Amino acid sequence: LLYDDSGREYIDLGAGIDGTDAAREILSFCDIPIIFLSSHTEKEIVDKTEEISSYGYVVKNSGETVLFASIKMAFKLHDAYRKIYSHKMELEATLEELQATNEEFEAVNAELEESQSELIDREERLKKSLSFLQATLESTLDGILAVDCKGKITSYNKQFLDLWEVPENIISAGGGEALLEFVMSKMDEPLQFAAIASGGKDFSEIKKQDVVECADGRTFEW
Repeated sequence: LLYDDSGREYIDLGAGIDGTDAAREILSFCDIPIIFLSSHTEKEIVDKTEEISSYGYVVKNSGETVLFASIKMAFKLHDAYRKIYSHKMELEATLEELQATNEEFEAVNAELEESQSELIDREERLKKSLSFLQATLESTLDGILAVDCKGKITSYNKQFLDLWEVPENIISAGGGEALLEFVMSKMDEPLQFAAIASGGKDFSEIKKQDVVECADGRTFEW
């Protein structure tokens, strides 16, 4: 049994249990502010209570004013602690979200870097293929002019430029329509070639025509 100084009984804690043990047990399942009211002023006793709760220690006979003020302060302190704890939990949740977002960003960034690496690798392979193709075109003695189904020039070799005596200004401009127009201007029948180059006729239609006659009297085989 615990008694106050007047001998009044407070509560039966059971054998071997004091106020600090009871406070520790209560706090194990309930978050409430606890103030210790005791006649002890020894340092070791006060230190023992501080290890359990930091809401206050009131010496008996301090008066009701001190006791009530300590209780009010304990509630305010407890409320402040709860708000701090709630804010801490919100910050930790936000931090976890940021970490998750950062991990997603790093994963996406890794994918982008991998994709970029693949694109660079493909570009290098394409450059090598184009370089090999151009080298092949330049190695032949034939003049080669390649156009797509819309009549747009896709490639040609130097031999073609030399055979058709293409001027430097057209070559410097990158060929294109100017090159095609220049070549057609040298033909006796440019409209037939234009129809084929623009996709108006199938290339199967020119299989029987083996020679292109030019206005200057030269002839070229298809």
